[in-house]
Amino acid sequence: MTRFNPFSFDDVDYTYCRQTKEIVGMMTPKGNPYVRVTDVESTLLDCFDRIDRAGGIEELLHCMEGIVLLNEERLIDYLARYDKAFLYQKTGYLLERIKEQANISESLLELCRAKGTKSVKWLTNNEESDTFVNKWRMYVPQELTSKEEYELI
Repeated sequence: MTRFNPFSFDDVDYTYCRQTKEIVGMMTPKGNPYVRVTDVESTLLDCFDRIDRAGGIEELLHCMEGIVLLNEERLIDYLARYDKAFLYQKTGYLLERIKEQANISESLLELCRAKGTKSVKWLTNNEESDTFVNKWRMYVPQELTSKEEYELI
Protein backbone atom coordinates (compact mmCIF):
# COMPACT_ATOMS: atom_id res chain seq x y z
CA MET A 1 0.00 0.00 0.00
CA THR A 2 1.30 3.44 -0.85
CA ARG A 3 1.06 6.43 1.44
CA PHE A 4 -1.32 9.23 0.67
CA ASN A 5 -0.58 12.72 1.90
CA PRO A 6 -3.60 15.02 2.10
CA PHE A 7 -3.36 18.08 -0.12
CA SER A 8 -5.39 21.02 -1.47
CA PHE A 9 -5.75 22.12 -5.07
CA ASP A 10 -7.98 24.88 -6.46
CA ASP A 11 -9.66 25.31 -3.05
CA VAL A 12 -10.53 21.58 -2.88
CA ASP A 13 -9.13 19.41 -0.07
CA TYR A 14 -8.14 15.86 -1.00
CA THR A 15 -7.84 13.21 1.70
CA TYR A 16 -7.60 9.43 1.78
CA CYS A 17 -10.78 7.50 2.58
CA ARG A 18 -10.17 3.92 3.62
CA GLN A 19 -12.23 1.31 1.78
CA THR A 20 -14.61 -0.15 4.35
CA LYS A 21 -16.79 -2.42 2.26
CA GLU A 22 -16.91 -4.57 -0.81
CA ILE A 23 -17.08 -2.40 -3.91
CA VAL A 24 -20.27 -3.14 -5.83
CA GLY A 25 -20.96 -2.13 -9.40
CA MET A 26 -17.27 -2.02 -10.35
CA MET A 27 -16.38 -2.25 -14.03
CA THR A 28 -13.40 -1.71 -16.30
CA PRO A 29 -14.06 0.46 -19.37
CA LYS A 30 -13.30 -1.10 -22.75
CA GLY A 31 -9.79 -0.42 -23.93
CA ASN A 32 -8.38 0.60 -20.54
CA PRO A 33 -7.67 -2.28 -18.14
CA TYR A 34 -5.99 0.09 -15.65
CA VAL A 35 -9.05 2.15 -14.83
CA ARG A 36 -11.92 0.94 -12.67
CA VAL A 37 -15.18 2.82 -12.29
CA THR A 38 -18.52 2.12 -10.65
CA ASP A 39 -21.89 2.23 -12.37
CA VAL A 40 -24.33 5.06 -11.68
CA GLU A 41 -26.42 2.99 -9.25
CA SER A 42 -23.43 2.09 -7.08
CA THR A 43 -22.10 5.65 -7.18
CA LEU A 44 -25.51 7.02 -6.23
CA LEU A 45 -25.81 4.69 -3.23
CA ASP A 46 -22.28 5.60 -2.12
CA CYS A 47 -23.31 9.26 -2.25
CA PHE A 48 -26.53 8.58 -0.32
CA ASP A 49 -24.54 6.61 2.26
CA ARG A 50 -22.00 9.40 2.83
CA ILE A 51 -23.66 12.66 1.80
CA ASP A 52 -20.76 14.57 3.35
CA ARG A 53 -18.34 12.94 0.90
CA ALA A 54 -20.64 13.76 -2.02
CA GLY A 55 -20.24 17.50 -1.53
CA GLY A 56 -23.23 17.91 0.77
CA ILE A 57 -26.95 17.63 0.21
CA GLU A 58 -27.27 20.57 -2.21
CA GLU A 59 -24.52 19.25 -4.47
CA LEU A 60 -26.02 15.75 -4.35
CA LEU A 61 -29.46 17.05 -5.35
CA HIS A 62 -27.92 19.08 -8.15
CA CYS A 63 -26.17 15.96 -9.48
CA MET A 64 -29.40 13.97 -9.22
CA GLU A 65 -31.03 16.40 -11.67
CA GLY A 66 -29.08 14.69 -14.46
CA ILE A 67 -30.38 11.20 -13.71
CA VAL A 68 -32.90 10.02 -16.28
CA LEU A 69 -32.73 6.24 -15.91
CA LEU A 70 -31.74 3.88 -13.10
CA ASN A 71 -31.57 0.10 -13.08
CA GLU A 72 -33.84 -0.80 -10.17
CA GLU A 73 -32.67 -4.42 -10.06
CA ARG A 74 -29.11 -3.20 -9.47
CA LEU A 75 -30.28 -0.75 -6.82
CA ILE A 76 -32.14 -3.51 -4.97
CA ASP A 77 -29.15 -5.86 -5.23
CA TYR A 78 -26.70 -3.20 -4.02
CA LEU A 79 -28.98 -2.10 -1.17
CA ALA A 80 -29.19 -5.72 -0.01
CA ARG A 81 -25.38 -5.98 -0.08
CA TYR A 82 -25.01 -2.81 1.99
CA ASP A 83 -27.65 -4.17 4.39
CA LYS A 84 -28.16 -0.81 6.15
CA ALA A 85 -31.66 0.20 7.19
CA PHE A 86 -30.70 3.88 7.16
CA LEU A 87 -29.45 3.61 3.58
CA TYR A 88 -32.84 2.21 2.51
CA GLN A 89 -34.46 5.14 4.31
CA LYS A 90 -32.26 7.79 2.65
CA THR A 91 -32.51 6.09 -0.75
CA GLY A 92 -36.30 6.03 -0.64
CA TYR A 93 -36.56 9.65 0.45
CA LEU A 94 -34.08 10.94 -2.13
CA LEU A 95 -35.32 8.80 -5.04
CA GLU A 96 -38.89 9.87 -4.34
CA ARG A 97 -37.76 13.41 -5.17
CA ILE A 98 -36.85 12.30 -8.73
CA LYS A 99 -39.57 9.66 -9.10
CA GLU A 100 -41.08 10.99 -12.35
CA GLN A 101 -37.83 12.22 -13.85
CA ALA A 102 -36.02 8.88 -13.38
CA ASN A 103 -39.12 6.66 -13.71
CA ILE A 104 -38.75 5.23 -10.19
CA SER A 105 -41.36 2.58 -9.42
CA GLU A 106 -43.62 2.75 -6.40
CA SER A 107 -42.55 -0.82 -5.54
CA LEU A 108 -38.92 0.31 -5.08
CA LEU A 109 -40.03 3.15 -2.81
CA GLU A 110 -42.22 0.72 -0.85
CA LEU A 111 -39.26 -1.65 -0.42
CA CYS A 112 -37.14 1.23 0.87
CA ARG A 113 -39.90 2.28 3.26
CA ALA A 114 -40.41 -1.27 4.55
CA LYS A 115 -36.71 -1.93 5.13
CA GLY A 116 -35.70 1.53 6.21
CA THR A 117 -38.18 3.20 8.53
CA LYS A 118 -37.44 1.35 11.75
CA SER A 119 -36.23 4.39 13.70
CA VAL A 120 -36.06 8.15 13.38
CA LYS A 121 -32.88 9.42 11.69
CA TRP A 122 -31.35 12.67 10.44
CA LEU A 123 -30.56 13.02 6.73
CA THR A 124 -27.71 15.43 7.45
CA ASN A 125 -26.36 16.77 10.74
CA ASN A 126 -28.74 17.51 13.61
CA GLU A 127 -28.60 21.31 13.31
CA GLU A 128 -29.19 21.32 9.55
CA SER A 129 -31.94 18.66 9.49
CA ASP A 130 -34.71 20.39 11.41
CA THR A 131 -37.94 19.32 9.67
CA PHE A 132 -39.56 15.92 10.29
CA VAL A 133 -40.90 13.93 7.31
CA ASN A 134 -43.24 11.38 8.86
CA LYS A 135 -43.50 9.16 5.76
CA TRP A 136 -39.74 8.45 5.94
CA ARG A 137 -39.34 8.93 9.73
CA MET A 138 -36.48 11.29 9.03
CA TYR A 139 -35.44 14.84 9.83
CA VAL A 140 -34.34 16.75 6.73
CA PRO A 141 -33.25 20.34 6.08
CA GLN A 142 -36.36 22.54 5.86
CA GLU A 143 -35.52 23.74 2.35
CA LEU A 144 -35.88 20.15 1.07
CA THR A 145 -39.54 20.09 2.08
CA SER A 146 -40.37 23.19 0.05
CA LYS A 147 -41.41 22.46 -3.54
CA GLU A 148 -40.24 25.90 -4.70
CA GLU A 149 -36.78 25.42 -3.21
CA TYR A 150 -36.44 21.98 -4.80
CA GLU A 151 -37.25 23.42 -8.23
CA LEU A 152 -34.46 25.97 -7.78
CA ILE A 153 -31.82 23.43 -6.79
